[in-house]
Amino acid sequence: MKITIILPYADAVRNYRIWAHEEEKIDFRHEKERACRCTVSFAAEELESYLKRMGFDTVVSDNPKEWFSIFLTIEKDTDGDAFSYRVSSGSITIDGSGRVGVLYGVYQFLEKQGVYWLNPWEEYVPSHAETLIMPEENEYRASFPHDRGYSFDGELKESEFIWKWMARKKLNTAPRRPWKPKLQQKLGIAFVQGGHVFEEILDPDYVIPGGKTLFEAHEDWFGLPADGVRRHERAQSVGFCVSNMEALEYVSERLVEKLSAEWHEADALAIWGFDTWGGVCSCEKCRKIGSGSDHTLALNSYIRDYFDRAYNEGRLDRHVTISFSMYEGTSDIRPPLNPVPKNLRNTRDSGTYCPINRCYAHAIDDESCGYNSDYFRWLSGWKDVSIRVNEYYNVSKFEDLPYLFTRTMPRDFRRYASLGVSGMVYMHLPMLHWDVKNLTQVLYAELCWNVNADVEKILSDYFRHRYGVYADRMRQVYGWLEEAGKYCVSWRAWNSESILSRLKGWDGRKSEKPLHDERHLKDTAADEGMKSVELYAKSAETIKEILDEEEAYYARSFGGIHDAGSVDSAMDPLRAESGLVAGRLHLDLNYVNYGKDCMELMTQFVIYYDALRNGEDADGIFSRIDELAQKMMGYYIPLRYGNPEIEIYCDDALTRCQLKELYYRCRAYREK
Repeated sequence: MKITIILPYADAVRNYRIWAHEEEKIDFRHEKERACRCTVSFAAEELESYLKRMGFDTVVSDNPKEWFSIFLTIEKDTDGDAFSYRVSSGSITIDGSGRVGVLYGVYQFLEKQGVYWLNPWEEYVPSHAETLIMPEENEYRASFPHDRGYSFDGELKESEFIWKWMARKKLNTAPRRPWKPKLQQKLGIAFVQGGHVFEEILDPDYVIPGGKTLFEAHEDWFGLPADGVRRHERAQSVGFCVSNMEALEYVSERLVEKLSAEWHEADALAIWGFDTWGGVCSCEKCRKIGSGSDHTLALNSYIRDYFDRAYNEGRLDRHVTISFSMYEGTSDIRPPLNPVPKNLRNTRDSGTYCPINRCYAHAIDDESCGYNSDYFRWLSGWKDVSIRVNEYYNVSKFEDLPYLFTRTMPRDFRRYASLGVSGMVYMHLPMLHWDVKNLTQVLYAELCWNVNADVEKILSDYFRHRYGVYADRMRQVYGWLEEAGKYCVSWRAWNSESILSRLKGWDGRKSEKPLHDERHLKDTAADEGMKSVELYAKSAETIKEILDEEEAYYARSFGGIHDAGSVDSAMDPLRAESGLVAGRLHLDLNYVNYGKDCMELMTQFVIYYDALRNGEDADGIFSRIDELAQKMMGYYIPLRYGNPEIEIYCDDALTRCQLKELYYRCRAYREK
């Protein structure tokens, strides 16, 4: 089959490859025409490349030939990312509402042909295709039309592969990365900068002109604690004084300065308060404003006006949207007591709703869950503002553990959309070794675009493409892993109620008090923990059995016993790529074993605590703890990234699971 890809630009046949890669020369904010031509030409190049790999005779031109034609058109020169298909007997038109819409339309068309992007580093492209499969004529747009992406911490989190994968999965939000920002813009990724910005801007030790520190010169800018006494060492223990006009002008001007300097390409600014869980200023004027959420709305309403004035005065060269916090740590997760200010009401500015301690054993709207019922009620109570939800599928307490969320994610996303949520982000995207968490990334991306996507098909496609002939067996393993980790929040959440938090606060000595009163596990924690350990062990054993089979097959290829054209390879195209599945299984096994060790160590500490408390013989229990600790100090979990410093670390497993200090505290007590 011969195919011509038609671009709406004269002389495209000679120049489309140049246009596709001239992003470094383009000001994407002001040169809209060049930006469109760049992204659409790149879309044509991508389409041509994949179709050629599939076996089609494909060219790019600006004039139709007597071949099948694929027209790439732009409805209008906007930043829209919706697209539609129009099909006739000899052509298909991929029409984008903007340049990014064309790119997304191309990628979805390729997925229809069987191209599969498993992750940023692995893809499957069918070969020897004979005809194109036409998509349904329809308009396609995102369930979450604003933000769909990730929060990245650490400047070293850079990857051209990840930015391309995000575009291929129609994700559009990330912080600006210093090495490839133009590529990010070409692919339609909007930059969200900021976060907890006031820790720096209102640093009490910052020296201002004249030699005084900020706290010395402007003590009244800092929040008044409930005890009525401001102290330097507690300057950021509560939110700052949002009724102080001088303070508001100061922080707003500092934000404008940053938007003109290090954040000069930011499209949106996340403006969150002090992450101290310390409440808000209790001065008389601030008390009149209302709750913590009312404080946040008043602050961001002022900043919105300030940004608009700066833009009108020419001090800001663009309209920057705001994303304020809805977060327990900044005392503003509950709905406000007073009406939302008019300049924030139903605009592109949004609140970022952060259910950091939500439970993943239950859906977000499960009224029986003591964690989630509050979160859902609070979220439902927010009215008249745009909202994006910040989920925590890979928060630092969960990193490198084989946690899965397929049981709650589809229902959660549909409920979020039903409430009018317009954006989704999550903390934090792993930058390497996705292992079983690869499924989280795939399902997350698909549901961000379409909350009503066929989840069964997503899962089936994932297991088939990642594991080939072992798809059904590995799907069973994933089910065990998800069951083993369902109480991940009960064990490892940031809140002070979690078992990990209680263990980290324990001095290792005998105590008369119960270790924890975690609301789901209560006195069943040890039993539930050991059930999880058994599931991890069962998963590891099954993966090892599958791995042995696959490695035996792989090893035979070196002796010429079979080749890529063998019956096995014909049945499973993945087997034509030597060692691919074996490598994935090895990676999975490493992380499942780490999950098992971490779960057993936490559980053994719970058992040990109770044995000491009850005056029982704890020697055998600690012997097992010691054995696990020594084992975990003997292997490493790949990498973690420094933030804000530019650095990477490679921690042993005991350090990474956050229980090394407790191990040595217990040893110290025992050796006295």
